[in-house]
Amino acid sequence: MRMLREAWRGEMLRFVIGLLVLVYGFIMLISFTSHFVTGIKEQTAFESGEIDKAQNVCGSLGAYTANYFMDQCFGVFAYLIAIFALALGINSGAYVSEIIRGGLMAVDPGQMEAGRSLGLN
Repeated sequence: MRMLREAWRGEMLRFVIGLLVLVYGFIMLISFTSHFVTGIKEQTAFESGEIDKAQNVCGSLGAYTANYFMDQCFGVFAYLIAIFALALGINSGAYVSEIIRGGLMAVDPGQMEAGRSLGLN
């Protein structure tokens, strides 16, 4: 249990959260863009209570998300939320990749040569 806590305390947690935020931001961006094309059909489906007939690219969840953020809360400015989520995910990925690069660059060239001579890649 202690090892699991330590693994999730450091960079692994940052990487997983960054990846989830990046995926969610991308899905939001796709569903918001699809909402511009299918907005009237989605609005009709929501008003009649037939959410499964919504024609959003991301399905009924994308239709519900786009309807909530774009029609009920923020309007067109909901794109800023999706762009912020994408930027946050990319920043987190860059941070973690820089840590991994620093760890790989810290290996002595002699150790790299010894590892290659043993057949390690």
